[in-house]
Amino acid sequence: MNYPTRNWRLFNKQFYRMQSLFDLEQKSTMNFANQLSAVSSCGGLIALAFKPNEIIQVTGKISQDEIEKKRKTVQVFYQNMVPVCNVPASLNSAINQVGWTSSGQLVVLSEDFCVYTYSISDYQFPTSTILLVENQSQPQLSKITTINNNTYILTYCIKTNSFYVLDLQSEQILIITCPPKQKPVSAEILIDSKPGSLLYQDFNSQPRKIRNLVNGDLSVVVLMQSGALFKLKPNCVSGRDVEQLQQLKSSVSTTSQLMFDPTYQFCAVMQPQGANFQTTNVFKPDLIQKIIDIQKMNNDEKAKLEGDMKNAYKIMQTLTFQEIDDLINSFNKNLACVVTIFDYNCEQKLTEINVQDATNLELFWVGNNSPALLYKNNNEYHVGLFNNSTSIKYKIGAQYPILKTETDGLRIVTQTGIQMLYQVLHSIKQTFHPEYASSEQAHLLEAYLNYMNGHFDSDQLTRNLQERNQDLQHLLMQAIQSAESESEQYSEMLYDSVRYFKLLTSDQQKHNSLAESIQDFSIRRAADCSYRYVSGSFQPVLKAVIEGKPVQLLYKNGEIIDIYWDRAVFDSTSGSPGDQFDIKQLITDQYVLSKKLHGCVSLLQKNNFYTSVQQIKQVGIQNVIQQLFSVQKHAAAVSISRLFELNQEPIVIDYVLQLIQKSPQSTDKELEQKILQKKLLVPSLPLRTVALAVVSKGRNRLARMLLEREPSTEAKVQLNLKIGDYASAFKQALRGGEPNLAHQALQLATEDTNGLRQMVQLINQDFSVLRIFFQANRILKPDLLYSLGTSSQPNNYIFIAEAQYRKARASKNVKQAQSFLEECQITTKLAKERHIQLQKAQKKGEVDFELKTESDLEKIKAKTDDLLSETEQIDGQKIIETENKFMHISLLQNDFQDILQAEIDLLKQQKELSEQFKKNLQGLSVFDTLVFLYTKQMQSDYDKEARRGAEDLQPGCQREIDSFIKALNVSQEIQLSATLKAITTNSNYYSNLTTLNKQFKKPDPHVIFKIAKQLNAVQTAVQFIKEIENDAQKFRLFLQLRQDTECVSIFRKIGAEKLKEIHGEFYGQSGAQAVIQRLLVELDMTTLSGKTK
Repeated sequence: MNYPTRNWRLFNKQFYRMQSLFDLEQKSTMNFANQLSAVSSCGGLIALAFKPNEIIQVTGKISQDEIEKKRKTVQVFYQNMVPVCNVPASLNSAINQVGWTSSGQLVVLSEDFCVYTYSISDYQFPTSTILLVENQSQPQLSKITTINNNTYILTYCIKTNSFYVLDLQSEQILIITCPPKQKPVSAEILIDSKPGSLLYQDFNSQPRKIRNLVNGDLSVVVLMQSGALFKLKPNCVSGRDVEQLQQLKSSVSTTSQLMFDPTYQFCAVMQPQGANFQTTNVFKPDLIQKIIDIQKMNNDEKAKLEGDMKNAYKIMQTLTFQEIDDLINSFNKNLACVVTIFDYNCEQKLTEINVQDATNLELFWVGNNSPALLYKNNNEYHVGLFNNSTSIKYKIGAQYPILKTETDGLRIVTQTGIQMLYQVLHSIKQTFHPEYASSEQAHLLEAYLNYMNGHFDSDQLTRNLQERNQDLQHLLMQAIQSAESESEQYSEMLYDSVRYFKLLTSDQQKHNSLAESIQDFSIRRAADCSYRYVSGSFQPVLKAVIEGKPVQLLYKNGEIIDIYWDRAVFDSTSGSPGDQFDIKQLITDQYVLSKKLHGCVSLLQKNNFYTSVQQIKQVGIQNVIQQLFSVQKHAAAVSISRLFELNQEPIVIDYVLQLIQKSPQSTDKELEQKILQKKLLVPSLPLRTVALAVVSKGRNRLARMLLEREPSTEAKVQLNLKIGDYASAFKQALRGGEPNLAHQALQLATEDTNGLRQMVQLINQDFSVLRIFFQANRILKPDLLYSLGTSSQPNNYIFIAEAQYRKARASKNVKQAQSFLEECQITTKLAKERHIQLQKAQKKGEVDFELKTESDLEKIKAKTDDLLSETEQIDGQKIIETENKFMHISLLQNDFQDILQAEIDLLKQQKELSEQFKKNLQGLSVFDTLVFLYTKQMQSDYDKEARRGAEDLQPGCQREIDSFIKALNVSQEIQLSATLKAITTNSNYYSNLTTLNKQFKKPDPHVIFKIAKQLNAVQTAVQFIKEIENDAQKFRLFLQLRQDTECVSIFRKIGAEKLKEIHGEFYGQSGAQAVIQRLLVELDMTTLSGKTK
């Protein structure tokens, strides 16, 4: 098999290859030099903007305003240099930095510390604007970084000597103060989450688990000009929360760089040396040469030349001889820079690399494998990988390129195309490289190819492979990983070799059984787009890939080989599969998911997105779809969504909204045809959903046209409500026979002034509205009803009567309620007279009068019918429907008479009790009055017991209590609550708790607990909890009351395991163990601590 390994280059025991993703037919004239640039994830868009102080070359006449406009414009391209748009950034100052979110939104940082976010699909105005710090200018060391798909903006303000970190998702701004007398030259955001690991591992090393990045505490790692590496945390004050991680051998240049790899496992520091070394006073080569010449002169010669070489002589006077010698020595050497690699927290130095003969240095990473340098040599840009003994270099060209560190390599965008520098995976190397022709991976592929060519050698190769390696599942996982990293030509061979795995595990080595085994390997499921191809144990992986969240992985030789779960899928020593997984099913799921992701890569490349499977996994399918949204690639977004069975409706909706926005001159008919054509991509999408979205763009007629193609009463009602046509919504609901929708329309109408006006007009035109109006608006305010009564037809008493009725019901004062009820009776009488008047007018044939007042007649009929037939529940009692349809007064009396009578009886009882006990009880509720009586009785009982034989004892009031309860028919629950309330008023009354069982016939302890807790009577609740027999229930209730002693007593009695068994709901809570520990610590129960561990 002819596989192109000739472009592989060996470096540090690893092979690297430069792969071309896209070649331009004609070289681009775009100049990347001295411009701000940012590349979005997954091979998406490129943003370019002029640096704040960069000279802009123009041809012809151009005004200063136009030049300033160019400084505030971001040019957006595909990576193949096809222009997308020019974003007119709405800035008050020049652009300082540009970047992208993982979902494809453009982020711009201006010189006045403002952060703007733009959607490329609607780029005229920013979607958000956030000010980091007021009245400051010229941010420094600015970076826009994405960690776990969350975007952070980091910048430094020299005036405040502070870093500002903006979390774009939460819009939270962290201020991190730098140590005094230190000048930062480079900084990176660090999320504290995981330990570091070795940079390079031996090929024969055992697999090791590397933890993934999670959202931990945020800090900033800063490289100072003094050579110190600091870790700064938010809210630093006078050195607090400032940790010095390292001190380099010497001070560093202002062009030094600090950079973490994409997985945040390692940190690299690049220190320019010699002619590349720069400080605030730049030592230019000619000035260095003059210093060298001065050093060689004697004192007389120096004095003669002092006037001619003033600058060099001044520097000589300010530097020590040792500093001059060091400066000259470093300049004379060809050393370009030193790259030092630390672990992720910069505590351990892993290696140091010296680079020579290079200028214009910039530091990047090739995935998480090795740091790479972009440098210039002989007027050509190169990308190189270096160590102290060897190096590999790739010529890029004479023009400055754009480089971006990806999770699996280094992306290089030039004027001629796009390239990626990858490390060759260990599995690919063993599959294709001639030196590894005898490896298991190579034999697996060769066995498959021989079978496809009809050679019987495949049987012998298979038997040899079985004898050499029993861990065939591990081998297949590596083959799947290799297929993900290859082009389509070779990936298909690797995927097919995985399908061939059944042959390796079957007992019969025959070709006819191979076809059956291949068919059995769920290839039909691989071709199917169903989400159900994933087994239950694989669901977390699929979810992580869709959302772009990290998955725990098993690393070996710096490569991902398997997925790690709560228990290892593969035992690291024996290689046997874990007992809780079906390994064949796991391989099937991994195979199908990998095939789908590889298909996504091919689809994205056809839409100018040049990416890889690993990059898609890091960003997430959802964010890839969002990026396709932003550039109007809706067909591709639908295809990917269908592949993973994601919701495709938002894609078509987004297309429709963009179509309307970008085609304001198109007619509704033209837009309708385009929408219907695009809807064919998602046949299940209801047109009503599209129509409701169209309304937000002001195309109401288009929305109605779409709804006519898919009749739906609910959709039409919702559409009319959304555009504010409440009357049409109501009538549509009535015609469709949907009373609930009619009620909803009326309810929304009364919340809007225009809607209320529409409904009043509709009521005056259509009498059928009135019944539903009052049914739907039970919470309508009386003032609004008065307004309806006065703003509609004259003498429309029915609205006013309803308002008076509701005021009577809502009134807490008996006299006021009676007054409103009397007014309601009078108004209803007028309404009834009006009704009779209208009936007479109809009989006499008074046409004019009938036309004028017919609506009043019908409204009164509808209202009286409605009020007389309602069965609304008021204060626990149902209104009895009366047979007399026109006796409105009778209905109101039935509605309110029980409440009125009860309040009158209460006033009467309170008046008698007030005279008897010389205390004003009027205005108190039944509960409060009963509490007063119980308290008096308990005080009397206590005095009799404590002062036996005394003559001035107060008489009891048990007779009054019994009379009060009987007269007002007080429920037992209110009696129990009042008794408990009275007991809690004085500790002397607690003895009455023992009589509750006798008084209320042994009430439920849970009911007493509930009442006592509402009354804040903790001790009372505790006493009754102790009577509960179930230990788990007692534990839960004591825990609610924070009775630590009782909790620990029960815990000691039943033990942790028993508690877990009988009360799993509590014990399953995340803080259960913490609660137990708190109880033990507070009570110093050290003897039980072993039971909770």
